[in-house]
Amino acid sequence: MIKRYKRKSYEIEAIQYTGENIVEIAEFVKPQICFGRLEDGTFFLKEGISSYTVEVGDWIVKKLEERCYPHSEDAFKRNYEKVE
Repeated sequence: MIKRYKRKSYEIEAIQYTGENIVEIAEFVKPQICFGRLEDGTFFLKEGISSYTVEVGDWIVKKLEERCYPHSEDAFKRNYEKVE
């Protein structure tokens, strides 16, 4: 489920990869971002010249300018809090 979180002075959208929600991830990152699933359950995001590996439990953060970045669960919890 996609929920809203904030970091300091700005809000983001984020979704956590569970290993079973790849369709929801694909809808979230939009078609302009390439991704592919690997045999071990990880997948990669490629946006422009940047590419990222996403593992089960990682969060994908979408900032307001629509750019997506993965964060480990620890980094996500340190930097964001849920918006009520």
